Amino acid sequence: MNYMMRSARESLRGHACRKNSLECMKRLMDGGDTSLADRLKSAKAQVDAVEYAMSSLSEENRDVLREFYVAHDGESIDRLCRKYCCSVSTVYRMCRDALRTFTMTLYGRAE
Repeated sequence: MNYMMRSARESLRGHACRKNSLECMKRLMDGGDTSLADRLKSAKAQVDAVEYAMSSLSEENRDVLREFYVAHDGESIDRLCRKYCCSVSTVYRMCRDALRTFTMTLYGRAE
């Protein structure tokens, strides 16, 4: 609920009924503001596209992308090196190739 209220508050910036913000927030939460509903629909479509692109990758590419880009920390490279028994340069090459494949799937071109 906090996320929804924060989103509603953010969408009120510069809104005509800013003075009566509680009433406006209720209207936004009830779907009275089409721009908020449109943004939610767009965000869901983007998430669906990313999930589709990720599902079309090989298990190794998905693992590399998740480890290197999503759950990245100081040990990500070392974990991938140990998991795939390869050098650091090979892990970076795997990351580059996985990202290129993901980008081609998602957007239809890599650059």
